[in-house]
Amino acid sequence: MIPKSGAFPLQKVLEFRKHLEDLRAIELGKVQAEKIKTNARLNQLEAHKEEALESTNNEVLSRTTVDLAQLKIRKDYLEDLNGKIVNQSQKLEVLEEEEEKNRQKLSEAMKERKIVEKLKERFTKRKKAEANRKENIKIDEVAIRMSSSAHGKRGV
Repeated sequence: MIPKSGAFPLQKVLEFRKHLEDLRAIELGKVQAEKIKTNARLNQLEAHKEEALESTNNEVLSRTTVDLAQLKIRKDYLEDLNGKIVNQSQKLEVLEEEEEKNRQKLSEAMKERKIVEKLKERFTKRKKAEANRKENIKIDEVAIRMSSSAHGKRGV
């Protein structure tokens, strides 16, 4: 499709690049939100582990005899928590890598959009300069006509 006379010929490209930049920003936002949730879950698991350790420690110190079955249950619970903590930590690392990749994609999309915007600015300046030049030519023509008609009336 040929753009209208005076229209920026790469307008569709600029719109596409803006859209792509918006998509990249959304992708980054989603990963950041997931990272926040994962980090909160990790902190929650670590808090549960600390509570369980403290509770177990207090119980062992306060009793003269230790219930081995109860101690085994607590040990299993702590091992389960440790596994979940490791899992969440690995998930967080993956999300941090994904976040960085998405941040780079967004940065690249922004650069590409800015390139086309600079072209549009240059195009607009050239169009404006051309319009000013044409207007000055018309003003000069009118001035010449007025001047020549004024000189023609004096001679009569």
